[in-house]
Amino acid sequence: EAEGVDPAAMRRIRAIIDEGRGAGGLHERLAWRVGRDGCAHRGRFGAAWDDGAEIARLAGELAGDAAVLESELEWLFGKEASRRGAAMLGREIAARDADGALLGRIEGAARRAAAGAEEGGSMHFLAGYLAGMCRERPDMAEDAMDRMLEHGGALCGALPAVAGMAGGVSDRSARRLARAAADGGIRRSDLGGAVRGGTLDKVSEEAFWMVAGALVAGGAGADDRGGGSAAAAEAAGSAALDIVHGRYAARGPGRRARRLPTEAVAGILLHERVLGGRPSAGVRHIDAARWTEAALALARQEEGEGMAARMADAVIGRLGAPGMFEEDAAAAAPVLDEIAREHPRTVWRIAASFMGPPLDKRACIVRAWLAGRAGGRPRGRAESASAPGGRNGGAGGIGAVPASVVLEWAAEDPHARARRAAEVASPPRLDAARELVARFGHLEGVADGAAGALEAWQARAAQ
Repeated sequence: EAEGVDPAAMRRIRAIIDEGRGAGGLHERLAWRVGRDGCAHRGRFGAAWDDGAEIARLAGELAGDAAVLESELEWLFGKEASRRGAAMLGREIAARDADGALLGRIEGAARRAAAGAEEGGSMHFLAGYLAGMCRERPDMAEDAMDRMLEHGGALCGALPAVAGMAGGVSDRSARRLARAAADGGIRRSDLGGAVRGGTLDKVSEEAFWMVAGALVAGGAGADDRGGGSAAAAEAAGSAALDIVHGRYAARGPGRRARRLPTEAVAGILLHERVLGGRPSAGVRHIDAARWTEAALALARQEEGEGMAARMADAVIGRLGAPGMFEEDAAAAAPVLDEIAREHPRTVWRIAASFMGPPLDKRACIVRAWLAGRAGGRPRGRAESASAPGGRNGGAGGIGAVPASVVLEWAAEDPHARARRAAEVASPPRLDAARELVARFGHLEGVADGAAGALEAWQARAAQ
């Protein structure tokens, strides 16, 4: 690796090392391609990770001689085998075991390993083999996974890996995963990792909702065996959001529109694990976008006042709280705007109840949304009641609420409400702001509140 060494020469040296280390007996070649140490050595000198051809050759030798395979099984289930390499080898062996003749030997070795495995042992060889068998002999694979569920322990814990490697699951597999999570046999966060990305695309509604329900079951600390963690619970909630969005709201080639089961979808979208999760920044943005799309689909499908009130109350009540809407209402604004256009009186009364006092973080975010500043920026010009573009003036927040509704609310308790209404009505609803000043301008702060809000909005717009 010294400076000045010809790169082409280094590549040749690496190839010679790779060829030499992979040219011994079967176990030496297996350790070089599948073992953790072998993978680490090859990674150090830059050898390619694409070992498909070599692993396929090893699989052919092992599948062709059951005795030889049995002699290597203890090693394959031990901590010296790399997860990725063992899983690849398992899939390749399954592709060469069309009649499932090796299943009994592999399953027996897995049970022995699970009963007395040293810490660090892996079931990834078994998971790869069964994922391959799901394609070759699905009935045999399903029966084997049922036995794994009954056995529990490390065998049951391998079920999510099988689902993830298989790239899709049957109804039977989905129900099995849900039962395993409910019984504590697998971590809910592992279940979430296995079912993301379209794994459940072909399962029935019943099986799908068994899995979704398992992901969000229990409290924030009831996620994993041994007590769990907040991060694991958030990962499970994020996965529940991902699968609901993928099934009912995602768009793209081959996606067909599905009618949303209202109560079930709302139960996920408004669940504490979804709204209150605090994943990493990158995941948070993705989750927020998925939540917005799914919630918009639900709001547009469900026109009843009850669901509108439930969604608005849950979302507005969480603004500023730890989770998806902790900093602003950017993700919630399109959904709240949509509901407000259909049910302005309901949404306004819920939002107004959170405007303060006290003027805490949530009250500031609610006011920003009502004033058209979700995310801290003006979302448009000052609107009047006659402005084009929407049923109630074309704006979001208070712009979707008729002036009469705002005035009626303020008139119920003008001393407590008129100033608050004037501050958020100016400028998105100048008609309401003017009327508030005309009726209640004699009360302290009403006229100044409307004027100050208009000046602040003009300053932000100029920026």
